Amino acid sequence: MKFWVRLTLYWFIPKIIVRNTERQAIPGPVLLVANHPNSFLDALLIAVAYKRPLHFLARGDVFNRPWHRALLRLLNMYPVYRIREGRQHVHLNRTTFQFSNEVLQRGGALLIFIEGICLNTHELQPFKKGAARIALEARHLPGFQIIPVGVAYSDFNRIGKAATVCFGTPISPASPFVHLHEQANINSFNEMVFPQLKQLIQPPEEQVSDISSGKIQAALTIARILNYPLYYPVSRKIASLTNGTVFYDSILFAALLFIYPLYCLLIVGVLNFLGIGPLISFLLMLLFPLSALYSLSTRMQLNCKEQAVSS
Repeated sequence: MKFWVRLTLYWFIPKIIVRNTERQAIPGPVLLVANHPNSFLDALLIAVAYKRPLHFLARGDVFNRPWHRALLRLLNMYPVYRIREGRQHVHLNRTTFQFSNEVLQRGGALLIFIEGICLNTHELQPFKKGAARIALEARHLPGFQIIPVGVAYSDFNRIGKAATVCFGTPISPASPFVHLHEQANINSFNEMVFPQLKQLIQPPEEQVSDISSGKIQAALTIARILNYPLYYPVSRKIASLTNGTVFYDSILFAALLFIYPLYCLLIVGVLNFLGIGPLISFLLMLLFPLSALYSLSTRMQLNCKEQAVSS
């Protein structure tokens, strides 16, 4: 499952820039605290960039449906419920925070989005208490460290984007937790993390390439024709379902993660029905995802070129 998610994510985001990769090798219990600009796509992006196995805490309302819960648990995601999602769910946070402590006690890596809210913006929102409380509980574990992680995108509402994941300088738990009262320690933690995390949010800058040749334009036209019958209706439907929310990008990714392989298999079936051999059918099927990847990468450069001209 993780391999397929990784492969599909690189297709969805052709350019992923990872900075300060040496900080991925830090052993022992690690709490990663990140900003949250693009729903659960943020968690998948950090998981792909981070070399160690990773567990996540995510907003509880996305776990409301059984198939959502099953999928997210496969991705090592666990819910954190807020009061506005219903007081009847808040007591479930005790189980989630117990799970968090167990992950860190086993020397694992845990990711939490410290803002506690997802907005399609790179501006940091006020921090909630969850990350500080987990760090406060785990501060005496041998080797425990906190690593801020900045995530940024070139765009929030299309595929074929670029993204950066920037790992910050590890924070020792001895630094923020010097007060006698819990609330003072929480405030100290958040005040220490905020400026560091803000510096790590670095939207990607693309290099402009010349893609105006006739051959490239012809290749783009072929890619659009091959993938249009699937992508257009799926993207339009998801845009309608997620209108006014921050979930378009993430739901589109999840839908294509499962539907696109079926689309390619359908193409193989049609080609076989037309009498084309299995090997040639398979090679022709590969043309669909490869052409889509090429189209997305090239369109990303086109957008960059247009931005450069307008500026």
